[in-house]
Amino acid sequence: MVLDIIHVILHLVNGKLLATSIQILGRGYVAWVILPYQLRQQDYNNSVIRLFVAWSIADIVRYGFYLKKQSKLFKWLRYSCFIILYPIGVFGGELPLIYAHYSTTKKFGELFLMLTYIPLFPYMYIHMIQQRVKNLGQKKIQKISK
Repeated sequence: MVLDIIHVILHLVNGKLLATSIQILGRGYVAWVILPYQLRQQDYNNSVIRLFVAWSIADIVRYGFYLKKQSKLFKWLRYSCFIILYPIGVFGGELPLIYAHYSTTKKFGELFLMLTYIPLFPYMYIHMIQQRVKNLGQKKIQKISK
């Protein structure tokens, strides 16, 4: 995960440092703090499944795109799948899991983290829409959606 931030700093991939850092720090917290606790509790609820599905598909598409940058299919998938996967991952996976963890631990950090999603989710989603327009072009997007 940290390599994603380093890749942006070294300009090995196109991306904004702030957006990448927000994504990686959020994912890292859920992966290293929230999930181990939930899995120890054997709380394999639907939120865990939705989170794993959303993250897995997103990573397969992203790394597939990095391997096959010339592929129009992977390019379209890279800049389109987030439309569905991002809300599923955040609202169907991350936030319910953070809330479940907060409900048992009552740690202020989890409450604070949930509150940061209010401004950060729209920022990240708009960033991805801008990336989609930049990389696919407005005309291509309109043709595909018709």
